[in-house]
Amino acid sequence: MASEHAIKFTRERDSKQAGWQANMIAIISLCHLSKKSIGSFGRTALMSNAKLWSFANRAGLEITETTSERAVARIKIRKELCNRSNTASGGLIMALADELVNMLTPANLPNGTYATTIDSNTNFTAPIPEGVIAHIECSLIYNEQNRMVWQTKITRADGRLAAIVSQTQLINPAGR
Repeated sequence: MASEHAIKFTRERDSKQAGWQANMIAIISLCHLSKKSIGSFGRTALMSNAKLWSFANRAGLEITETTSERAVARIKIRKELCNRSNTASGGLIMALADELVNMLTPANLPNGTYATTIDSNTNFTAPIPEGVIAHIECSLIYNEQNRMVWQTKITRADGRLAAIVSQTQLINPAGR
């Protein structure tokens, strides 16, 4: 059963970088988020931008599990999310993978840094038909020096792999 958790967070940036401080309260439906998981995010946010989440919410993305380095979600593929072949739009799949990476990246950044996506690659292996529930798992697979690499696997309800998305984040010092 999903429960709602209010997570208050503050995100600060160097005045040279953006000159802003944002305080937000996020209400997110999470099935298995424990107090320990919330604490592991420390100074960072569970999500990086409320506008991004409005897209994920409108699409119907449901987060079912999360830690600072992994998120699991699902989405029912509705008609409005399909292409003319009545399968999930490739753009939808890429955007949802990007949403999860954007949600998780801030929790893994060193103090005084920000991240920029420098590479994104999607390999499609099977269509996801309308009416099917797709399962999405995003994991941090590399975090050293000034790079993070995320891998998102999208599978159909029958277990067949539908797509793999790899994204590389460059970690930059604030003020650059």
